[in-house]
Order: sequence, then structure tokens, then C-alpha cells
Amino acid sequence: MDSRQLLTILLVAAGRRTGTLVRADENGLELERGTGHWITRVAWSDVALVEVRTKEGSTATGMGVGFLAGAVVGGLMGLADGSDSEGIVQFSAGAKAGMLGTFFGLIGMLVGGIAGGADTWETAAPAVPVIGLTAAPDGRPGLAAVLRF
Repeated sequence: MDSRQLLTILLVAAGRRTGTLVRADENGLELERGTGHWITRVAWSDVALVEVRTKEGSTATGMGVGFLAGAVVGGLMGLADGSDSEGIVQFSAGAKAGMLGTFFGLIGMLVGGIAGGADTWETAAPAVPVIGLTAAPDGRPGLAAVLRF
């Protein structure tokens, strides 16, 4: 884990701590919580699960991509429908493309803003020692300790 990365720690004794990673060593980790430099020390024995924010959401990017996708789909639908040849109100294929492109673009912008604003989190379990019996290369029984990450 990189220093200054946002983490959520699920504790063994029910609860969670969220903060920015300041330091981690063999005894545990330190989280900065809030902007007031309030630092919390958490021992590894108290940690059940670590969630790491891997990507911060971008509402503006999501809105832009959503608008473009919706506008292209709506515009193509309007062009595919073609011009009206009869009826009280007649629209050309270009006018339909503009109206449907705007309508679906706004819907895409709304959906993209919601989806784009979400952070992406990954779960990282702390290292757990696993102890087991294994045979030595010459066939004798032996005890092996494995540290699994």
C-alpha cells in the first residue's frame, strides 16, 4: 500500500475506521482521520479486513461521457427514422436527430454523473500466518511456517 492512500479498516471487534494511511509497519498502521491531523494507531491483530480506494470517482467525466454516448445514440435514432412525409407536424431527419440526441444526451449525462462519481474500492486481507506440516526433501517430517499475503 502506498503512503497517503485512503483506507477503510474493518476491525475484529465490530467497527470500522476510515482515513488516509500515514505509516504502516510490522506492528500495525496509522491513519490520519479528517483534516485536523488526528492520527489513529491500529494494531494488525485488531484488523479483520482492509479496503483500499483505488480510483476516485469523477462526476464531471461521467457526465461528459454519458452526454456524448446518449447524444450519439439519440442522433442515430433520429436519422434512422428519416423525415416525416405526412401529418400535421412534420420533422426532417436532421431535426429528429437533434431533438432525440439532446433528449438522450441529457439522460446519459444524468446517469453518467451518478455512475462516474462513485469511488472504486478493493479489498485487501491482512497477511495471515499459516502453519502446517510438510515433508522435508529427504522424506522426514518437518514443520513449515508460511506467511501468505
